[in-house]
Amino acid sequence: ATPQGLALLSADRRLTYAELDRAAARLAARLVARGAGPEVRIALGVERSIEMVIAILAIVRTGAAYVPLDPDFPGERLNFMLADSRAAVLVTEEHLLPSFTVGGARVLCLDTDDREVGPEPSLMPGWVPPESLAYIIYTSGSTGRPKGVMVSQRAIANRILWMRREFPLGADDTLLLKTPYSFDASIWEIFVPLVSGARLAITEPGGHRDPAYLLSAIAEHRVTTLQLVPSQLAMVLESRELGSQGRSLERLFCGGEPLPGESVRRFGASLRAEVCNLYGPTEAAIDATFHRCAPEDISGVVPIGRPLSNVQVYVLDRRLQPMPDGLAGELFIGGSGLARGYLGQPGLTAERFLPHPFSDGPGERLYRTGDLARRGPRGELEFLGRADGQVKIRGFRIELGEIEAALACHPEIAAAAVVARDGSAGEYQLVAYYQVIATKSPVPRELRDFLQRSLPEPMVPTVFVELPALPSSPSGKVDRKALPEPGRGAHLPAEFIAPRTAVEQALARIWESLLGIERVGVNDNFFDLGGHSLQSMRLVSHVRDTLGLELRVRSIFEHPT
Repeated sequence: ATPQGLALLSADRRLTYAELDRAAARLAARLVARGAGPEVRIALGVERSIEMVIAILAIVRTGAAYVPLDPDFPGERLNFMLADSRAAVLVTEEHLLPSFTVGGARVLCLDTDDREVGPEPSLMPGWVPPESLAYIIYTSGSTGRPKGVMVSQRAIANRILWMRREFPLGADDTLLLKTPYSFDASIWEIFVPLVSGARLAITEPGGHRDPAYLLSAIAEHRVTTLQLVPSQLAMVLESRELGSQGRSLERLFCGGEPLPGESVRRFGASLRAEVCNLYGPTEAAIDATFHRCAPEDISGVVPIGRPLSNVQVYVLDRRLQPMPDGLAGELFIGGSGLARGYLGQPGLTAERFLPHPFSDGPGERLYRTGDLARRGPRGELEFLGRADGQVKIRGFRIELGEIEAALACHPEIAAAAVVARDGSAGEYQLVAYYQVIATKSPVPRELRDFLQRSLPEPMVPTVFVELPALPSSPSGKVDRKALPEPGRGAHLPAEFIAPRTAVEQALARIWESLLGIERVGVNDNFFDLGGHSLQSMRLVSHVRDTLGLELRVRSIFEHPT
């Protein structure tokens, strides 16, 4: 419809819709030559860029399904997902290829392979059935391995088309692509503007961790639509530049965590933009419910709202009977948004995707979310927490059992338990308790390094506590309620070197306040002391306010002492 309209833009590049269409068609031809087609899985291991978006569109154009492999993930996890997905093709970049154990997959490097292969197909090859696989996204698994969620073309199309109808975009709108593409929320960030004739502005790799960079990108590209995890929103709200650099914003979408009403109030005090709260698991094609925030949502926790089009939600008891309004039960989801199930795990699929008790339609199912909810006085759903061992930290879905299984693989660990406790600034922190086999006890830094080989950063505990034995219940299971609160000493390294200069002393005071610990030495590692990516954003803000120095969040990762 608008071939000369601007489709993609980054710091140094622009693509019109016509140019994007030709680039995706050329890459689709190269993929078809390597066997791409419906039900074929194409692994995608690239950094966030215009080329990443082209690659996703090209894969969809062939009718194949894409499997995102975020280069920020540990190599062990990447290669598990690559092997488990049985991808026919790996699309990557030359400098990232050593990160992958390719196996039987054919390789296509975007930056080095021949770009002129065969004619340019203008459409997907033939008709792709709606139930064909669109993508596989891996989430944390309680068995110790991530599990692949298989989402169909029908399910994701329902989500994208609902948003286009409910929150229409046009050629004057710009959406910021900042969510890592290993998260399913990135899918609507990519496709909703591109099916609407709007512009998609692409942030640099790692840019989602830096509030100052995000605000500058919003101002530079005149972004009108933005998505933030509530904990990211809390970081952005601390910036003094929000009111000036965010003036173009018209809509803010939040999801992935409970949204505090206080954050909505503070955002509204800075900008006149609509705020919408989204809720949904990966198994329901990103989101299942939404709530447009109103003036009464400025205290407590914002409701998760009402279902999307062609989606049903139920609050049920243990017998799968509806709970009366106001009473808590488990949240179940049905309708067009449900995933096909878990890749290669029919037992788990049958356990979580149940026959629909309130529908006579053939094959209709309900997904058991494990989330607790109730209907509030306005008829909207309110999120109450989890009914199992799953938590969400900074928008990342975490099964505590996967961390425990990874920690138990350490040769010196006899048993392990991981819990999520309230940390600083109202955020959860993961605490690992462990019992050793022999007299030689691994230090927390050693355990952290060990886990970082297989787990993404949000899944690595910030505190490690050694116990003579883990407390057990009469049934022989770990008694999590009896696990002690970690003392301050759990954070402290074996050797302490006091700050020596005025700058070191100022930095140490910032760290002590931010991390809630008694003392910080000059060689202490920020992340070993319990820091994480969002706290590094706060650190940058405090350093700027206290010392007048401008740092990038990336600097904290590169120089964490």
